[in-house]
Amino acid sequence: MRDTVSFSQDSFHATIYLPSLLDLPLKNVCKIFTTMLWDDRENEQAIQNTKLFLEDIVPESKQTWDAAIRAHNDGLTRDVKKAKRQYERWVKIQALWNDTKHKMKIM
Repeated sequence: MRDTVSFSQDSFHATIYLPSLLDLPLKNVCKIFTTMLWDDRENEQAIQNTKLFLEDIVPESKQTWDAAIRAHNDGLTRDVKKAKRQYERWVKIQALWNDTKHKMKIM
């Protein structure tokens, strides 16, 4: 798949690196798409490549997002489990303290 497309409208010609669309304001992206689609016969290859690029990049982006969430959640889960273990340990230590105080008759 090509990630660079060339298209034209009348005397205007452009070459776009499709991943850079992410950095543009949506209004500009809309203008690019409008210009590209203006002459669908002349720009047939650019239109097809853009369609394929977007069909690939959207699910890929979703997978990256999901992986990042999972990595973040895994870290949070580890932190929660660690905090729970520490809490349970401190509860046992406090109970041991109270039991020892009681056995020693110290209030």
